[in-house]
Amino acid sequence: MVEDKIIEAYKQGKSIRTISKESFSILGGQYSKDIIARILKRKGIDLRTKSEENRKSRSKLDINKSFINENIIELIDGLMLGDGTISFRMNYQGARIRLSSSQKEWTDYGMTGLEPYSPSESKITGNITKKCPNPIWGSCTLWHPDIASQAKRWYPHGGKKTVVPKDVRITKTSVLLWYLGDGSITTTDRNCTAVRLATCSFTVDSIENVLIPRLKELGISCHRTLDKNDIFIESDSIVRFFSFIGEKSPIPCYDYKFKVPEWRKKIKLRDIFSTKNDRWRAMYYIKSGQVSSIRSPGGRLVLLNEEEASKLKALVLPK
Repeated sequence: MVEDKIIEAYKQGKSIRTISKESFSILGGQYSKDIIARILKRKGIDLRTKSEENRKSRSKLDINKSFINENIIELIDGLMLGDGTISFRMNYQGARIRLSSSQKEWTDYGMTGLEPYSPSESKITGNITKKCPNPIWGSCTLWHPDIASQAKRWYPHGGKKTVVPKDVRITKTSVLLWYLGDGSITTTDRNCTAVRLATCSFTVDSIENVLIPRLKELGISCHRTLDKNDIFIESDSIVRFFSFIGEKSPIPCYDYKFKVPEWRKKIKLRDIFSTKNDRWRAMYYIKSGQVSSIRSPGGRLVLLNEEEASKLKALVLPK
């Protein structure tokens, strides 16, 4: 079991940070430091102090050694599309990644995978006031030339103006981090579901000519909204979007972002048959009770599960 492997690795002297860093090879999946710590506590394991963990993980980085690889670039791009920022020195002599959010669990998870750059333990940053009553949890890496090279991609003109690079990684990992950090889903009383990706800080050119075309290459229909300058996922692509990034949140605090109405996961007639004649023929088998279906809220769409869709297709389009 995963819990037994975590306990074994910890007792062997591996730090929580190291277990998280190596979670794919040790545990078969990505686990944040916070999740690992909770598992250890639940199993009654005495945790080493944070100072002991920090001394192991926050050792000075060798700036002459590069840790960058494609997986790390995906992580950085996902953070930069969402909640992340890169701080860099003049002439890109060094840089570090910072992530801040109202959810400690997300801050910890988002920095998972950047352990080669020794991200700090997430802690509350800034003051809690009447205007800002909720704590903000922040974490940042150490300075390193690898991250400076990424700063050049995202801030090619210097200053603090973010520009989405044309070679931005649009992968399951990067889009998942983007959605966790700056995505939202809403469902109205009339069962209208809207999924958005915040892009208000990016230029129109970056959105229209970089991000939207890359999403459309994945079969995800979307457009830029004029009111907020963000990306709106078309209703017909909502299921495809979540099939791409995953239908379940990797962190409990954002479970609500993955609550897609069940009826939207059903198969529509137009997904099975391309012509109106075939859809008319299909309705005969549905109305006669030979194939079971349901209606969408409001009754406009006929919806089927995979088994019934296959049965209907065989009846309408026999070989």
